[in-house]
Amino acid sequence: MFKILRKHECEEILFTHFGRLPETSQVKYYKECLNWFTEINIDVAYRYMLRELKKRSNINRYEFEKKVPYELKTLVYFSEYNLSDYNALETFLNKEFRG
Repeated sequence: MFKILRKHECEEILFTHFGRLPETSQVKYYKECLNWFTEINIDVAYRYMLRELKKRSNINRYEFEKKVPYELKTLVYFSEYNLSDYNALETFLNKEFRG
């Protein structure tokens, strides 16, 4: 579960659960966060993780992804586009090619 989370999401979970973040050097920070995360009960950690993952994107990608060519689906799925980026890509894809 820990590896799925981004740094700020992990920090949010640790701060929520422990009330503070690890105080260590940047080199050891990841390992210390991992150690703290493993101390959280698995069911509680799972609920925290779901809450953080739900915050990631409010854009309804599903309708847009139906319009994207197969070759670009992975790019679009894993991108962190905002709404204007989606609109720009849709405009580009709808342009007529004159080659």
